[in-house]
Amino acid sequence: MKHYLLLLLASLAMLTGCEKDDDPTSVSLRSITREKFDYKGGLASAVVDAGGRNITAESSETWCRTAVIGSTVNLNVLAYTGDRERTATVTVKAEGLAPLLISVVQDKFRGLVVTPTTLIFSDTDRTLSAAVTCSGTYEVKLTENPNEAFSFSKSEDGTSISFTSNKASSRVEVKGRAELTPEEGEPVIITLIQPKKSTYDFLLGTWNVTKTDILAGSIQNLSSITFAVRENQYSFKVTINDPALKDYPFTAEFADGKVVIQTGQELGSSGTKFYTLHFNGPQNGQGNYIWSQAGVVAWAAEPVFDESAGTIQLVFGDNGQGNGKVAKTLCFWENNDRYWSFTGQLCLTNALELSKNY
Repeated sequence: MKHYLLLLLASLAMLTGCEKDDDPTSVSLRSITREKFDYKGGLASAVVDAGGRNITAESSETWCRTAVIGSTVNLNVLAYTGDRERTATVTVKAEGLAPLLISVVQDKFRGLVVTPTTLIFSDTDRTLSAAVTCSGTYEVKLTENPNEAFSFSKSEDGTSISFTSNKASSRVEVKGRAELTPEEGEPVIITLIQPKKSTYDFLLGTWNVTKTDILAGSIQNLSSITFAVRENQYSFKVTINDPALKDYPFTAEFADGKVVIQTGQELGSSGTKFYTLHFNGPQNGQGNYIWSQAGVVAWAAEPVFDESAGTIQLVFGDNGQGNGKVAKTLCFWENNDRYWSFTGQLCLTNALELSKNY
């Protein structure tokens, strides 16, 4: 019996000793995906053993970020453009254990970084720049440059490149391509874009009146009309360049690629007289008077481009949306009151065609 008791005590002692040997005294590293990074940075993960205890991780540098999930420490190393290698120390702790220190090393910058890599020009922004960071020297070539549309210049220290669009925007989009090749690292491509000019922008400016059938009692020198921005890309302020009407522009909408003049427009007041725009024409095939209010009838014209002559033409006519009403004549009135007391017919026409160069 004594023999069996001694054997049991010896077994318990051995078991107790094994448990003490398995209980860690420090946080240990089981595995890590990587500890060295190039200048681009990236992600890594380390699996640690802390005897089942909760762990925390803290980096000595802000460019090396940490996050803990269970017994795994995730590392996020940010991109780097410095000219020297750098090191961060990640300290992994658990209560009652000596901490684990992980050394994270990032190589110095090698290569070329350009921001931005796409430049979109406009008629008001003909020169745009890109910032360049390079570990050495680099060369610039325009590998695509249709009709010498683009040119460039480097700053003396090479930290920026300015690109210029040599031509104003036109009816077509123009694309170019610049390639920057460094001493070490991969080339970087910069895309250059001169967007085509919008139809709206082409319509701005002064138009010649190429045809207008002015009816009796109207002004006879209706020779030009000017389109100016009212709401950009949406509507125009249209001025008839005649002394009787030049101070009272009307509105033309720009919708679905067409210029639309609608009825019911109050143009303004001289202080004693009011000025209005109306359309007249038949209703359901009869009469020649239309109740003039916005949206009832309209004249519309789709811009027609003549590429060989470099001109645009607008030929206005009824837009077919008058619900039985057809706008035949456009009339500008001088009134005694705000809208209805017509006293003078300033312009009455049943045709309006415009043309301008672009």
